[in-house]
Amino acid sequence: MRYPVALSLLAVFASACFEKGDTGNEDALYSPCIVTTTVITFEEASALGFSASDAMAAVATPVDADIAWTASGDVTVAHMSVTHDTGEVRYLESVPNPDAGGDSGMELAAFIECVSSIEVDVSVTFATDDGALNESLSGTLSTYDGLDVSVSASQDMGAITGTFTYDIPSDADSAALEYAMAFGASGTSGTIMAFCEGSDDSGEDGVAWASQDPVASWPVVTE
Repeated sequence: MRYPVALSLLAVFASACFEKGDTGNEDALYSPCIVTTTVITFEEASALGFSASDAMAAVATPVDADIAWTASGDVTVAHMSVTHDTGEVRYLESVPNPDAGGDSGMELAAFIECVSSIEVDVSVTFATDDGALNESLSGTLSTYDGLDVSVSASQDMGAITGTFTYDIPSDADSAALEYAMAFGASGTSGTIMAFCEGSDDSGEDGVAWASQDPVASWPVVTE
């Protein structure tokens, strides 16, 4: 589905946090949380009481899962692994923004909880039995409790090594697969989305656009 980027940005400004030091940015007035990022070591306990090493326990073992392709409905097995090599580890402290809403009197922080977390640069492998994907990716692991973790990764469609193909719009400036995975005591879940963006230069101003389509998901829901 294609939509103007300007519309999506409205939602981002209404809910996103901003980095400490951005208080002069007008958009920051509409962000309920201030996030301060601190680089820590892999073994160092964060202010949340756990380390990146602790969090990586959730993905210590490679995971196999049935996934369903959205377009065809076909099901295949995906093999996933997440490892940390020499990438960065970050502690993200998120606190209420006392200036949220500016002079409008909007108390945005009262409606949204600010949650601190840690992020870990990770390497991800994602391969499917049908050969559609056989990928090695750079991603980010995120967790707020050290037990349930999410992993995200983005891959340019031109870099796909499997047989997967996607009908990229002819006017797209970029096209990528966006992987979103969750791991924890209850198992794994996730989605793969096709994300394209471009610009329409036919008008005087040129309108940026983006499209996002579901590609695959898991766990597989059976009737």
